[in-house]
Amino acid sequence: MQTNKIIFNILSAFLFQIFVINSTFSASKSPNSNRIKSVECKSLDNKTVEFEFCYAKAFSRKTTAFNVKFKLHRVMQKPFYIQYILSRRTSGNVCQNIFKSDLIEFCGLMDGMDANPMIKNIILILNETAPTLFHKCPYEGETAVTNATIQDDKALFFIPTGTYCSEVNFFDNKKKQYVNVKMINDIKNSLDILGITERKN
Repeated sequence: MQTNKIIFNILSAFLFQIFVINSTFSASKSPNSNRIKSVECKSLDNKTVEFEFCYAKAFSRKTTAFNVKFKLHRVMQKPFYIQYILSRRTSGNVCQNIFKSDLIEFCGLMDGMDANPMIKNIILILNETAPTLFHKCPYEGETAVTNATIQDDKALFFIPTGTYCSEVNFFDNKKKQYVNVKMINDIKNSLDILGITERKN
């Protein structure tokens, strides 16, 4: 049972790393290796949080930035939860799930990230460009991130070419969902970044 939990934590951390960095920030050393097509932030409870803006902006063929501004109307502290979902778009514009996590208590994750080197590494990387988004609890008031990008050499992963749909859901202490963030991005020739090409049938 303990072994299964360890394996799950490792897999979760790896997929979370792929999802967050590849879906939200620039991860390109070659043109169009990773392009954000759209990002949407939706509040399901305006008494808890309201978004002023949430969008992706392309500055060049290599760089796409993420912009978001929101206001919390109540203090978010332990416990509140996140869930992440990674899907790949198939024919007919249907997104087929690759991975869907359980609910994860976010404050505990941030407090205990030293226990998980993968999660700690992810947070440290993201803190370089969006420190206001990732910190220990509580979360309160207004938060804004403008033109956040990530250095190309810190986000190279084995992601097959394709279109990916990603979601992050937030839940309050009663496990009632109050935020949904959806992102769609194209990844092209990403394996070529590491000197690997896809096998042609």
